Amino acid sequence: MDPFFLALGLTLVDYGQTRTVASAPAYYHEYNPLLGKHPSVGSVNKYFMLTTAGQVGLHYALPQPYRDVHAWIWAGTEGACVVQNIRVGIRISL
Repeated sequence: MDPFFLALGLTLVDYGQTRTVASAPAYYHEYNPLLGKHPSVGSVNKYFMLTTAGQVGLHYALPQPYRDVHAWIWAGTEGACVVQNIRVGIRISL
């Protein structure tokens, strides 16, 4: 499996879960300090648009083998976020 596409897929899942957090502030709170405890859906959209664009740009700016290392670290970070969200009861949705 290409780690770049794995990272993108996990980012998409995390994005959906974070939108759930933003849509239900009475039930959940966000752990990312850059977004704050109760971000708006607009803030979530902007955050994921900018950070994903940054990750993709960095990925393509790096030479091999650093490109794959970056992608695996990115995928691992996103995977940990997705698992944590599942643990607190946030389902996977897109």
